[in-house]
Amino acid sequence: MRRFRIVTGLLVAVLGLATTVTAFAGGEDEGEASSAAAEPAMEMASDAITGFDTYNLDSGRITITSFGEAPMLAAMVAEGSLPPVEERLPDNPQVMEPWEEVGSYGGTLRTTSLDPTWDPIIRHVANADLVEMLASPTAHHANLVGVEVRPGVFEDWSISDDGTSWTFTLRRGLKWSDGERVTTEDVRFFFEDIMENEDLYPNYPVWLVRGGESPEFVAVDEHTFRLDFAAPYGLLEVILHTHGSGGVGRTMKPAHYLKQFHRDYNDMDKILPVMKEKGFGDDEWPRFMLETGAGLMSWDGTYMMSVMEPLEFPVVNPWQVQEVVGPGEFLFVRNPYYFKIDTAGNQLPYIDYIRKSTAEDPEVLSLKILTGELDVEGGYFVKLSDYPLYVENQDKGNFDILLTKDWLDHPLIFFFNNAPSDPVLRDLVQDPRLGQAMSLALDRQDFIESLFLGFGRPAQVAPVRGNPMFSQDLEDSYAAYDPDQANALLDAMGLEWDANNEFRLRPDGERFTIPLTYYEVFPSVTPGSELASQYWKAIGIDVPTKVMDGGAWWTAFQANEHVLTTWGLGSASVVPSWFFQGFSTTTPTWWRWYQTGGAEGVEPTEAGKRVYELRDIIQSTPSAEERLAASREVFEIQAEHLWVIGVAVDVPSPLVHSRRLGNIGIAKDFYNITVLDGGEQWFFKN
Repeated sequence: MRRFRIVTGLLVAVLGLATTVTAFAGGEDEGEASSAAAEPAMEMASDAITGFDTYNLDSGRITITSFGEAPMLAAMVAEGSLPPVEERLPDNPQVMEPWEEVGSYGGTLRTTSLDPTWDPIIRHVANADLVEMLASPTAHHANLVGVEVRPGVFEDWSISDDGTSWTFTLRRGLKWSDGERVTTEDVRFFFEDIMENEDLYPNYPVWLVRGGESPEFVAVDEHTFRLDFAAPYGLLEVILHTHGSGGVGRTMKPAHYLKQFHRDYNDMDKILPVMKEKGFGDDEWPRFMLETGAGLMSWDGTYMMSVMEPLEFPVVNPWQVQEVVGPGEFLFVRNPYYFKIDTAGNQLPYIDYIRKSTAEDPEVLSLKILTGELDVEGGYFVKLSDYPLYVENQDKGNFDILLTKDWLDHPLIFFFNNAPSDPVLRDLVQDPRLGQAMSLALDRQDFIESLFLGFGRPAQVAPVRGNPMFSQDLEDSYAAYDPDQANALLDAMGLEWDANNEFRLRPDGERFTIPLTYYEVFPSVTPGSELASQYWKAIGIDVPTKVMDGGAWWTAFQANEHVLTTWGLGSASVVPSWFFQGFSTTTPTWWRWYQTGGAEGVEPTEAGKRVYELRDIIQSTPSAEERLAASREVFEIQAEHLWVIGVAVDVPSPLVHSRRLGNIGIAKDFYNITVLDGGEQWFFKN
């Protein structure tokens, strides 16, 4: 067996973790904030607590001799309604070094979103991962090739020499938020009773399939389990974080809780009354089960549902839903069994409550920021175009604003469907010269000034600086503004101009038109599409733009009806399956051909086939060096064919936070979602 991790916790001080962001108008305190703990004990002590992570700091070795807890929990212990903190923590608590200082307990964190059913802020702040990454200026959850991952809920893991078998150890003594122990039965229940149940999942998730088969689950003991795959799966260690960003619920579920609603474990005459109470019909058990918390993307304490109120769903996250206050408004309360402590032995999180609300529109959200009604906001819902307004009003609102790295390394991309139904258009799109010409036709500096307030630099879709795959040649590939060369490439393709010298003609004599269909998934897509259309018209290509409803867009995508569309790229990383499915080869019929071994779909070009071959290498090999080499080749192919056209990188994302919020002021060089991932050690200053 090849051992990947022998450490049992987060040695963040040794590994150099130093991350954070800055603050936003004050939180509503519920109860008096009190000091979390005194200074950490130094050197060894005869009564030192052993069996969990300790730290090596420049100042010497820290030894934790006792545990601290929030006053609200201490009161519950005193009245006998909660076990002592020593019994609530796992045998090996995960130690997190605060980004600035040991914090104090108390307060309510206020945040909002534009979606009543889902909140990306909560998704990261109130989330626990199976495995974690070492926070750094080059890492976030979608950018993991070459990034070191480390223990989280999983304490240890290893891979067999042939790469087909992974063994995982759960953090011993870990408990769900209701106090029940987390065991391998929770993992078995997920794989065998949920994922293998065809009423719940007719199609097994692609990211868990190797060699055309789902993994076999083997329970070694209560804390250790094995996943045996039909083919090597060396990338699983990294994939678990990429797909685990939705939380622990991607690989394990609280079996003791969900079995009461599972018809294999309970009579339907007992389940049906609950279903009816929640608005489900007699024949809707699969949907009821998935939305109760069994689904991969269903509510697990971070994904909120609009159709159901919480059913006391147990989590391992730092906070859990306590109350649905109103439509789109949730109150989260600290999890008394959360498995992390700080360097002084204090159980995290520091903050007692999170109040999540919903804003009617972006203008209302912006007003809440300006008037100090929120404590942290950033990422999806804070627009870069509003940055000057926030800077002008930050003293009035008592907040600070940081220009963190946007999780979208490429905030605007254009990508082709390589197999449109029109055979003439298909031949043109598959000619690499078309992508090259359309890329050269864009004045990227104009996009930067018009869309991004002058922030960023021109770049092709490629790994960003700091990524081990970065290459200046890849970033510069056909990224210069050169309309003369663009026209020369189109001339070489035989695309002649019409009689009015306005548009070029296809080989069949029709106007060369490429429809650009999209939905407003990010703020930059509409102005970016309109601006690009003007530049492409200048080289004779008619690119009419059409904005669609999101649902209609996805339906059209699966039906192979798009030719050109726009998006943002969370990372120029080849790890996520969607990079190959929709945002690299960008062609659903190619993906279907690959997934079915050629039985369905459309056979890709030789370059497309090579990308899928490289995907298999990246997925299978346990060697990081081999994965990087294969990943580089993917981007070399992309740089030549330009299935995806990029515009700019290094475009920042505003993150606003109360000046009363501590441990969030020093991570301006980090991705905004990396900052949000550290929410359990934020605290309110006195």
